[in-house]
Amino acid sequence: MQAKAARVSVLVSSTASFDRLLARARRYLPCPFDQRDDSGLKTAGNLANCRIREVLCAVTCKNLAGCRKDLKGGDVIAKIFGIGLNKTGTKTLGYCFHLLGFNHLSCRPDLLVDFRSGNIFNVFSEIDQHETFEDWPYPLMYQELFFRYGDRAKFVLTLRRDSQTWLESLKRHSERVDPDRHCRLLAYGYAYPHGREARHIEIYERHIFEVRRFFQRHRAEDRLIDLCWEDGAGWSELCGFLDLPIPPVPFPHENRAPDSVDPTVLQRNRAQIRQQLGLLNLVPGGVAGDACSSEAASSLGKEIKTHS
Repeated sequence: MQAKAARVSVLVSSTASFDRLLARARRYLPCPFDQRDDSGLKTAGNLANCRIREVLCAVTCKNLAGCRKDLKGGDVIAKIFGIGLNKTGTKTLGYCFHLLGFNHLSCRPDLLVDFRSGNIFNVFSEIDQHETFEDWPYPLMYQELFFRYGDRAKFVLTLRRDSQTWLESLKRHSERVDPDRHCRLLAYGYAYPHGREARHIEIYERHIFEVRRFFQRHRAEDRLIDLCWEDGAGWSELCGFLDLPIPPVPFPHENRAPDSVDPTVLQRNRAQIRQQLGLLNLVPGGVAGDACSSEAASSLGKEIKTHS
């Protein structure tokens, strides 16, 4: 067993991405899971990957303890990470951080690329210069952040009222933003949620389950809070968790859907959605995949055609 642990340590010290590390480490770490978790959300393979990744994160970030310095050579400042997926009220959370006076960092597509490429040192060096965070890539790397920043970090898991509400919000948003400027492909694996609705629901629900399970396993529930703005969460809950006074301003609600949308952007997005459905064989007359019935695909295709 010590030999296996030594091999894993060697793997961790390499500059390979975490995806490659997971594939290689599975040869050395036994998989104790042979059935679905009681949530029904995670397969044995997913559970094994989660535990292996957790071990890798812990060992890697423990080795980085000596690097916990800011650019001036001092100890890193306390961190507060928003780790809810986008379209869960992350922009509202970010504006709250601004109002509370924090040095805030929001979505950084370049850091998402770095994280997915395994260049985590680049991400850490940027994080060390700020205090609060939300949007990409932070929801994907909460384990690395947990082990890197220790008890100096707190985590806010923003949620929607239910998974279907989140999905519909994500779909609407994907049609309204510049099709050349988004993070969905790197974050979710698809340029659009259309035609892969079930897969996105699974991602959303699994993320919530895994975050809660991770903090419970490490007996760190006091460093995590779930917040749903739709259910009435606001200054009281957020500031109570952060042990800060409530500011004398109304609670913000940012990034509401605009009343009007650039018709050119809408048309381009719907054309690309139709193209994705075609690649997935989910256009009318195609074969339905695992995420969408043929009836639903036909209905979606007619809707896109009507508005194109």
